[in-house]
Amino acid sequence: MTPFLLEWFMFLNINISMKHLLIGISLLTFTALTSCETINSTPQNDLGDPLKTLESKADDPVDSLESNLIAYYPLNNSALDESGNHYNGTAFNLKPVFDRHNNPNSAYYFNGKNSYITVEDNTDLRLNNTDFTINYWVSLDEFYPLSGSAVFSKNNGPNLNGWNCSITGLGFVDGSVGRAFYNVPGGSDPYVVGIKALNLSKWHMITVLYTLSASKIMLYVDGKQDQTSMNIPSPNPLTNAKLHIGKNSFDDPSGTTPEYFIKGKLDDMRIYDRKLSETQIAALYTCLK
Repeated sequence: MTPFLLEWFMFLNINISMKHLLIGISLLTFTALTSCETINSTPQNDLGDPLKTLESKADDPVDSLESNLIAYYPLNNSALDESGNHYNGTAFNLKPVFDRHNNPNSAYYFNGKNSYITVEDNTDLRLNNTDFTINYWVSLDEFYPLSGSAVFSKNNGPNLNGWNCSITGLGFVDGSVGRAFYNVPGGSDPYVVGIKALNLSKWHMITVLYTLSASKIMLYVDGKQDQTSMNIPSPNPLTNAKLHIGKNSFDDPSGTTPEYFIKGKLDDMRIYDRKLSETQIAALYTCLK
């Protein structure tokens, strides 16, 4: 083979190899970009298995985030439950706003005075005798002047009569303001309060994880473990109050119990009757933040 033909042949091979390499890189880049985008864009009733593209631990597999989903409120200009279970809410005085991705009409603003959502009672929503996960996004404008701002509330008053998720307020008993909070459901009943203080006017993801066998609650903030508390009983199976989002569900006959309205934005609210793994929680935060 002449030197000219040899050089031409080598040039051709190099270009073909480079072309294949560039195509491979492009495919990898496309896969990396779309693995999270798929979760954002796929309809909530057909989440599929986009998270299976994420690397998972051998003993901690990532499965569909649709599995065992009791209720899902994306709050995209409605209070509909998009889990497929039809636990739809009724919205009062809510304003659709931009979400954390700057998408219009994709989150709800609660005015701190009379904005809230109600969902009719269902035994699944009572969260009794099961592991569960509660996950939501919140951006507060201000901290409530008393003990806290209600995010999820399904209780008929104290004495282990329901469950609540909230963000502690300025009047919280030990001064821990702006922390994730869970209790069952009021007064001197058992509770857990987080360590990390949330920033006002900033989106945060809060996760509440319950292990029935250990009576244990674990709180996560922005995908990272924040606090653990033992001796938290399973919610009362007889609590037939409506589920409230954005205010206290307890209609106190005496009128002395505050309504604990939240002032700020809420988005992507999920309730599962199973525990998500740490890998799944981290994936929810990373891919949906």
